[in-house]
Amino acid sequence: SYTTGDFTQRALDGVSVNFRRNEFVAILGPSGSGKTTFLNIITCIDNEFEGEVTYNIIDKKKDVFYIHQKMEFSNDFSIKEWMIFFKNQYNSKYDIDNLIMEFSLKDIETNTFSTLSNGEKRRFLFILLLLKNPIMMVLDEPFAELDSNNRALITTYLNKLKQNHLIILTSHCKIENLMVDKEMNVHHLELDDDNEEGETIVSSNIHTNKFNYKQNYFNIIFILIF
Repeated sequence: SYTTGDFTQRALDGVSVNFRRNEFVAILGPSGSGKTTFLNIITCIDNEFEGEVTYNIIDKKKDVFYIHQKMEFSNDFSIKEWMIFFKNQYNSKYDIDNLIMEFSLKDIETNTFSTLSNGEKRRFLFILLLLKNPIMMVLDEPFAELDSNNRALITTYLNKLKQNHLIILTSHCKIENLMVDKEMNVHHLELDDDNEEGETIVSSNIHTNKFNYKQNYFNIIFILIF
């Protein structure tokens, strides 16, 4: 929430959402509507809220990766050296040189993260996402400041990855050719689900929060009160 004079705006208030594994979710809404706040809370970056987010994943560091606007990487290593580290750390099947060429980063592979443009940072971070290959992938505005070719490339990868992962991303508008299973529209105080008839996605009157891993799916219920 934020306060101006005597007025307090609640970004999110009373949110209950179910997410499953093998599900691709797009959270849509204008700037300031609470999209990033929502992602920051479900990934435990933001702890300034009333309520609780709990979830059971075998290895949180391995199974969750969140691409957000404030990510930083040490300038002691080039972006290619970071890729090599991720590939070795997570025993990735991807060929780094092929990814660098595919995402048009060959000319800057020896650069450090802080020297990259915003669009270059997004491409680099998406490569790290592929190398880590977590179960839960969270992306805040992944298509911002990308040209049409790179938007199409990332869209193709995400459409393939949805078969084995939980993918949650935000955008201020719908993305062409993105094969999402669920679209949620954010309007300051609520998250609405337009696709799954009969399933309660939003409830502002429930005051418990759970994130349970059962069999082959995630069940996440978030109740966030600011």
